[in-house]
Amino acid sequence: MYALTVTNKSTQNQTKPRAIFAVPHAHEPAGTAACMSVIDHLLTGEDPEGFPTDINRKDALNKLILTFIPDRRGLTVPLDQLLDMYYEQRKWDKKTGIPTSEKLQELGLTKEMEDLAKTS
Repeated sequence: MYALTVTNKSTQNQTKPRAIFAVPHAHEPAGTAACMSVIDHLLTGEDPEGFPTDINRKDALNKLILTFIPDRRGLTVPLDQLLDMYYEQRKWDKKTGIPTSEKLQELGLTKEMEDLAKTS
C-alpha cells in the first residue's frame, strides 16, 4: 500500500484536521483518477486543462493535512480514535456525543444548555 499526503509544512501540523481519502477498488480507474485530479488541483492550482482551479489551494494546504490512498486494500481505520478526534473538533463530549456547554454557549444556545443541565 502507498499513500500521498499533502499539506503546507511551514504551518503547524498539530492543530490541523486530517482527512483520508481512499479508493475502495484501485482496479476501477475513476476513483483513482478523481484522487489524482484533486491532488493536481491542490499542488498546481490548475485543473488538468490548465485552467485555474475552484479549490482554494492555499487555504486547504495551510489548514488541512490530506492523505490520498489510491488502493485501500489492507487499510484499517481506528474508528474509536477518529470518533474522539471528531468530537474534539466539534467540541462535543466524547462519552455522550452531546455538544459541550462551551459549544452551546458559542452557538448562543444558553437556554438549551440550561435544559440539558436539568436532564443530566
